[in-house]
Amino acid sequence: MRLRKKIRPAVNDFNWPRTDTCSHFVVIAIRDGLSDKYLEAILDQEIKDGRLLNDQIVKEQRESRKYFVGLRDSAHTTLTWEAKQAYIAMTTLLYGSASLGINSTPIEGFEEETMDKILGLDNYGLKSVLLVTLGYDAADDHNATRPKSRLPLDKIIWEMK
Repeated sequence: MRLRKKIRPAVNDFNWPRTDTCSHFVVIAIRDGLSDKYLEAILDQEIKDGRLLNDQIVKEQRESRKYFVGLRDSAHTTLTWEAKQAYIAMTTLLYGSASLGINSTPIEGFEEETMDKILGLDNYGLKSVLLVTLGYDAADDHNATRPKSRLPLDKIIWEMK
């Protein structure tokens, strides 16, 4: 409960009911850039785990990662790309939670810089990008009893011919 109160100043007030009543929350963070040292650490782990079978594959993996990270760095879009990758992780968390009967709410309504300071993420070279609350239906959850409202499928998906 102490950490929940600690992060409250970073969370927009309209999201307080979500963070105040959830059983758990997850802050999803990205690296503040992808350094050569970090990329080498990933490569070393893959070698250790037997994922890369020979020196040629190691060389190709190293070169391709540097190339793709270099593309992002030169366009100054590395953090945006990393954030997009974080959304993939969040989606896995949401689906995994649902498969266990656990409700989840993804939250972008928080101040990242404040969250980073509160959690000391800069000490780890990280930046927060998402907050996900987890828990079970509350008896007074008005969203649980109201019907869902979605646009018709033909308004959001188009068949290209």
